[in-house]
Amino acid sequence: MEQVWKGFLVKPPASECETLPSPGELQRKILIKVKYVAPEKVEAAAAKTAKPSMRRKKSPQSSPSSSDSEDQESVDSKKKKSSIIESLSALGVYTRSYHYKDLSAPEATIPCHIFSLSEKKLMDVHESHGPTLFSHNRNYLMRA
Repeated sequence: MEQVWKGFLVKPPASECETLPSPGELQRKILIKVKYVAPEKVEAAAAKTAKPSMRRKKSPQSSPSSSDSEDQESVDSKKKKSSIIESLSALGVYTRSYHYKDLSAPEATIPCHIFSLSEKKLMDVHESHGPTLFSHNRNYLMRA
């Protein structure tokens, strides 16, 4: 994508984005909306998947301590792994997708965040928090 769209992709700011650029600065540019994955999370996920699984089958004679460790392994395996690679996540300049929880969540004040809501969810938020939603969308991007 970087080779094909060279010159059209928005260049990352020198430091962490604190404000969004004006529409004029984004004219004739391509913005890529992608789920944000912190670089350290990517490295941790890669290290975790590189280790071979050492799961044991449960046996009727298993002791409580081995059962506890198996429970921990099943909890670890249930954790959601990111399928976004760091190089793709880095293309999300000014357009990092975050999971919508609430308009008062800390993510709602990150300048480069984008919430993606279904039309039904957007209508529910509009009905219950209309002025807050309008205020949020004056300063940040949202996709429905």
